[in-house]
Amino acid sequence: MDMYFCFMEHKFGSTGKKIAFWFIGTFIMFIGMYLLSSTADIYLSPCLEYLVERFSIPESLAGVTLLAFGNGAPDVFGSIAAAGDADGNNTADANKPVSILVGGTFFICTVVIALTTYAGNQNPDPNGPPIRQIKVTKKMFLRDIAFF
Repeated sequence: MDMYFCFMEHKFGSTGKKIAFWFIGTFIMFIGMYLLSSTADIYLSPCLEYLVERFSIPESLAGVTLLAFGNGAPDVFGSIAAAGDADGNNTADANKPVSILVGGTFFICTVVIALTTYAGNQNPDPNGPPIRQIKVTKKMFLRDIAFF
């Protein structure tokens, strides 16, 4: 956002700053996503593949647990580090880091699941059945709730 407010209007004008902002912002976001995906492909995927083969874990279980842990581990460790003070003592207030984790979890549980369910029920005829139904296996659902 600093890029948008600091120098864009002076260099490009009023409408040019919006065009330049979106072009540069999209480019930076593309580079970030590329770096993130290549890092996961190089480091995370081989580790998950090794654990699945070594311990004979079903792929669905590895995707739900291990991949989720690999995705959320930086947030958890960052929150643990934020809960301590600069000297390494864990005497600081831990409410903010924990509430950030809980807020992100509830966002996934509410918004993402609601949008997924809504997208699966798109039918031009409002009285007709859903076009794509979301089927949930009871065993897998209970396993996911237990890990949550």
